[in-house]
Amino acid sequence: MLAMILLSLLLSPCARAQDLPAHARLTDELAASLALSRSPEVRAARARAAAAQAAARLDSRPQDPRLTAMDLSGPGGRNEQIGVDFDLWSLIGYASRRRAGQAQSARAAAELAESALDLEAEAKSAFYEVQAASASVALCRDRRREALASAQWADAQSGAGDVARLDAQRLRADAEESALAVDDGEARLEMARARLARLMRVPAEADWGDVGAPQPPAGVVPDAAALTTMARARRPRRAAALAAARAARAAAFDRGNRAFGDFRGGVAYEYDLGARLVGPSLQMNVPATGRGSLGMDQARAQAEEADARADEDDAEIEEDVRALSSRLDSAARRARRLDAAVLPLRESIVAELSTRPGARPTSRRELSAAKDQEISSRLRLIEARRDYWTARAELERAVGGSLDATEVQP
Repeated sequence: MLAMILLSLLLSPCARAQDLPAHARLTDELAASLALSRSPEVRAARARAAAAQAAARLDSRPQDPRLTAMDLSGPGGRNEQIGVDFDLWSLIGYASRRRAGQAQSARAAAELAESALDLEAEAKSAFYEVQAASASVALCRDRRREALASAQWADAQSGAGDVARLDAQRLRADAEESALAVDDGEARLEMARARLARLMRVPAEADWGDVGAPQPPAGVVPDAAALTTMARARRPRRAAALAAARAARAAAFDRGNRAFGDFRGGVAYEYDLGARLVGPSLQMNVPATGRGSLGMDQARAQAEEADARADEDDAEIEEDVRALSSRLDSAARRARRLDAAVLPLRESIVAELSTRPGARPTSRRELSAAKDQEISSRLRLIEARRDYWTARAELERAVGGSLDATEVQP
């Protein structure tokens, strides 16, 4: 999963704000794809990952040898000194630094993938908000039309003395309230579109066509325990924490050695008064102050800290998965109950009141109230479905990808 995310990021060039692909219907997946391919945040994260990987490779390589030369001459003769020495700690600790560098590279790649997951979840959530706001505005407009029709009917009937003046005023007030609800809904839709346009890097005034309404809950979601297993296996954030712990443990040996100070060795050549001398050279600090043992203690403490942070991330991921799983289940149950039980009853009440003979004021008020309650239930259904899909997008981020039960590792 992590490799697939990284591959998609590497193959997706970033771009400035541009129109939607021609003849493409906007969906949650398309919104996420556009956000990933055009986001400057992902481009910056990709650059940070490349810099971190380059730094890890640089740190893992031994230091270059050092060449020293002196040529001293005077009336009494001439002296030449040439030496080549190496940082022995960089040679002795090469294997540990190489492992640490590989772990740091893996950490940078995982952090890039985590950034992509965050952006994908945000883009999908923004798309679901646009869907919900668009569908809610349509229902609020229906409610306004019904309220205006009731108010006009009340005005006509009040002139004939069939409807009380206060009832007519109440219906006119309801019509004004419904108009305010439409204004609020349109403002909410405009803000949702602006947010999604920013994420997709498209002009806010672009024509997106019909984005549809939030769909009913779909698919079987694994239980919280299975989702936690998926998260531990696939979540880039956990992979980054584990890589940081591996890097700290691998670097502990080299950091402890460095605490002793310089340790260099090489070959020295000297020409003095016609004599040529060649031999090994060695430079090192005398461990008289205990710096070496303190350095080892520091390195071990840093490794333990990294392990503790990885364990803390584990606990946070598990808590996040369980909370989102509960939120998803709650939204799904609300949406299914509204769709299967509440709405059919509301619709049957409206249908029965619509077929009653006569146009008595009481019947008209009952029908208007029944239609208003039906619209309220539909609005609640839209919100429940939006909550479901938003929670699902967040849960996909938490587990590191698809919620397909077939992907759960045994």
